[in-house]
Amino acid sequence: MPIHLLEGLAEALSPTRCAGCELPGALLCPACAAALPRVERACPRCGAPASARSADGCRECAGRELAFAGAACLGT
Repeated sequence: MPIHLLEGLAEALSPTRCAGCELPGALLCPACAAALPRVERACPRCGAPASARSADGCRECAGRELAFAGAACLGT
């Protein structure tokens, strides 16, 4: 197997560069992780940000059958 193919596979399985700025060392460097917009409150059922909620509940998942029990949203 060519060496560049092995390097690409290794990078895909265990990234060595930041996805935001390509700084070597981690999937997300501390600066890029701190710059990500966070979602403080989200629907516990589908993970949509609280802004998707209406008086009747979540506009994203209300009345829908989901294939999972719950979700979490980490950022926008």
